[in-house]
Amino acid sequence: MLDYGTFYKHKLFVDGELLPDFASRQRRAAQAIYARILGRCGVDIGMPPIDFIIDVGCGEGSLTRELSFLANLGKKQATSISTIGIDCSLSAIEIANITTTPNLLFIHSEDGFDELFSKLESDHSVVWSRAAVVFLGHTWFHLEQDSILTVIRNRRPALLLIDVYHSWDATIEKLAKKAAEPVLEFGRRDKKDNCTYWLQTRCRSDVPGKVERGIWKTTDGSTGDDWVLPPTEQFAIETSTLFGVACSKEEGD
Repeated sequence: MLDYGTFYKHKLFVDGELLPDFASRQRRAAQAIYARILGRCGVDIGMPPIDFIIDVGCGEGSLTRELSFLANLGKKQATSISTIGIDCSLSAIEIANITTTPNLLFIHSEDGFDELFSKLESDHSVVWSRAAVVFLGHTWFHLEQDSILTVIRNRRPALLLIDVYHSWDATIEKLAKKAAEPVLEFGRRDKKDNCTYWLQTRCRSDVPGKVERGIWKTTDGSTGDDWVLPPTEQFAIETSTLFGVACSKEEGD
């Protein structure tokens, strides 16, 4: 299995060449998610109280850590809110665990979803009727759909939060029209190396219904265009199919 988390150790990320404001963006995203949704749990009518935040696909943990901090800073109850970040990337979890705080745990897991959720119940006393399960940073489309949907239906968590990258639907629509042509987005020019880095998405010709997506580099005057790191696979599902209704398209990550 591809360990995509090696990206967090790549010089483009470490040196801030590709995402220079990554930390501040993660902080702002966590603040928005907490203010609009998680911070209203147990306060607003119709928003259930929660004791657990389960972040599936937490990556290197910065967003999860911010959510944990905000949830316990602004909690409206006597008990603390336990936050658990889970990821299949060992590299990402190793980075996440460099800094730990009370009520926050990061777990590396390549288990099937039913086994993973069972372990959360037995090993960490997660009660789904008081748990918010979140899939942030476009995690949902990486997952085996039938498996995760079955687990969610069986456990019925108090809150399910799915975050989708803002250009996703437009990208999938373009690929549906011209499947042979990859979609390049958000080019970032590097004059020093005479190249441009892109977010590229293209159809998997050998696997219907899936795309591969990652950082692609084009070099001036060269035919050696290639992935910076091996891309990840994702299911080519529009949000209207996932949620059953057309979703509003807001700018932002």
